[in-house]
Amino acid sequence: MGRLAECVKAGLEATKSWPIRTQVLRLELGVLVVILLVTNFFVVFNILYLRSRTLAEVRSRADATTDQNLLQLANVLGKVISVYLESCLMLLGTVQTAFLELSSSRFAQLPSWTYGELPQCCMQTNQTLYGNHPVCTQHSSFKLLPGPINNSTLYQSAQLDYLFPILAGLSAAGASMLRLQMYFNSSNFLRVFPGTYVPITYEPAAQPWFQALQSNAFNSTVTGVYSDTLGSGLDIFSVVVPLFNQGKCIGAMSLDLQASSAFPLLQDAAYSEDGEAFLVGRDKKPFPNPNNRSLNHTVPDSVFEAGPGEVMQLEGQRAVVVRIPDSNDWSSLLIVAVPDSVGSEYVRVEAYYMDSAAGWLLVISIFSSLMVVVAVALCLCFYTRRLTSPLHEVIRLARGLHKTATSRHALKQAELEDMEEGEDSVQQLVQVFKQLASQLITNPSHVPHRSTVRSRFPVNELQGKAPWRRALRYVS
Repeated sequence: MGRLAECVKAGLEATKSWPIRTQVLRLELGVLVVILLVTNFFVVFNILYLRSRTLAEVRSRADATTDQNLLQLANVLGKVISVYLESCLMLLGTVQTAFLELSSSRFAQLPSWTYGELPQCCMQTNQTLYGNHPVCTQHSSFKLLPGPINNSTLYQSAQLDYLFPILAGLSAAGASMLRLQMYFNSSNFLRVFPGTYVPITYEPAAQPWFQALQSNAFNSTVTGVYSDTLGSGLDIFSVVVPLFNQGKCIGAMSLDLQASSAFPLLQDAAYSEDGEAFLVGRDKKPFPNPNNRSLNHTVPDSVFEAGPGEVMQLEGQRAVVVRIPDSNDWSSLLIVAVPDSVGSEYVRVEAYYMDSAAGWLLVISIFSSLMVVVAVALCLCFYTRRLTSPLHEVIRLARGLHKTATSRHALKQAELEDMEEGEDSVQQLVQVFKQLASQLITNPSHVPHRSTVRSRFPVNELQGKAPWRRALRYVS
């Protein structure tokens, strides 16, 4: 503190040679500028602090809102897709019931045809779905497999031609299905709706849909995506259920669905333009996405361990996983993902508005500071003028007293009366000066004569060697 006081004192020492007005203006304006700079510094600091905290809060709320909306969207999509898969299971269940009921029906017996025996009038060609071989949309066909054939079961399954086209037309799953395969492993034949060409090397037991049913202990399941070996090699997946007769498992039914068109809802289901929704099968491989945007790698195990309502990170994206159906024995996973940058646009907008407001606040603060400096400077100029103007008059008239003592023009009393007195201590000083000057004017005898003042004394031994006061003492 002592050194600081000495530094301040040394700094102020140099100002003693300044005029009073200069000292007041420079020092007071300097202090004012420092105060305003400190004030504006804290204004800027508070703006930056509030901006940081506000944007952090906005970002947190945007992330929370995104997570909540993502969960809601995933749950809705999961329920819709679950309903779609339920419709597939309901169609297969209806086919199972119809197969059992047809054993005692009174319908006229329909013939059971192989692919080569199908009527040509029902054949239709669709190379996109079925390749180069036409299919019969009105009847089914069967393929014999090695082993003894159960003709009763063969003809009983052929009677489904009465009902299956109607049942498929009434079901959303049937309207979008590719085919239905009924594999009677105990009777050694395969029935296909619609009637389809089946290669000689085709073995139902080696197909992905039957192996998926086996791996799930012959419980209803949904396969992953695989290439169709009965058509043009499209990516398909299958809903598979066991086939029963009199309480005994006699085979399996597979409802084959085109992967790219089975879930049209996903095409417009993304949370944002950069988000996506896709399915993952039990084989841990993603389904082809309708938007042609799918994962190019195996889905990490953390996805299959995610709990309901949990938001997780997946390749720089925020993702929600929904099991379909919502049980431990799930058939597929729905993943709704959105980039982490979603919500940043809202943060950028808020930052823009905050920066605009902060800019205007800084402009107003700086403009106000300049106005204060100008106003205070004008006030100080006016005040210091009132302070120093009488003093300047004192100095001028004091010099005039010396001049009038040797001039022909004497100082007049009217000049003293017109002299500005000022205020407070300055006023007292001027009044004392006026009294003294008035006495000198009214008593000229006290004023030295011109001849005395202007006379030249002879040179003596002390001239130029001693101050005038000491010289006067020597003379006296």
